[in-house]
Amino acid sequence: GETKRGNEGEEGKTREKKAVSGFLLQVEIRPGSGPDPDGSAPKRKA
Repeated sequence: GETKRGNEGEEGKTREKKAVSGFLLQVEIRPGSGPDPDGSAPKRKA
């Protein structure tokens, strides 16, 4: 019960974090998007 639920929760959180990070990375990498079109400014997002 609880252990399995906890493990699934942690796994889901990690997967979600990775997905969000990948999405943010894609957005930041995409040229001409956001306040830093040429990617010269340092990243503020973790």
